[in-house]
Amino acid sequence: MKHYASISYLLIEQAMESLGYAIEAKKKNQINKEIQNSINVSLLLGVAMEGIINEIGKNKVDSFTWNELERTSTPLKWRIVSGLIKGFAPAEEPLQSIVNLQKTRNEIAHPKPFANENDVIISNENVLKRNPDDNYILPSEDFDVYIGFGKLYSKYNSKESFKSLKKGVGAIGKIVELFELEKSFEWLNTVELELKKRKF
Repeated sequence: MKHYASISYLLIEQAMESLGYAIEAKKKNQINKEIQNSINVSLLLGVAMEGIINEIGKNKVDSFTWNELERTSTPLKWRIVSGLIKGFAPAEEPLQSIVNLQKTRNEIAHPKPFANENDVIISNENVLKRNPDDNYILPSEDFDVYIGFGKLYSKYNSKESFKSLKKGVGAIGKIVELFELEKSFEWLNTVELELKKRKF
């Protein structure tokens, strides 16, 4: 197996590994582990998206412009750098995914309190029951109870992480293709193949 000396590649590789852990946790109904690893995917992916555009921008934009541009948001960097050839439209892919990934990354990196809901999830390897009614019979074997995890679980789960990773990798592919940098981003093929093996 080839390994590439690129921080962005290593971040994507780590996101892929976290996705694998999230999928395994899903199979065992380990809600907390699935959420933790899904948060890792979003955070790593958000940082990698900035790294990718920094790498391309530093090489494609003159130094004065890049020094000013480097301090702006990741989506704006993607918009301006892509505009050197054919600008990505803000309301379309891949820029829409970059905006969403950056928003999620910022929510994770700068957490704010949110209202916990009173939802309840009961789970073990064989059972996953959300908001059971009063007549629900608890499992006879050991189980976990998650209180207030509903909102987190809806956003940070293995399926959503897979979609985000697929969109992020797709965005990288589009900017690499735009600048004809396939040779410099050879690692992208490996990641795309690994993602194709994943099924939901």
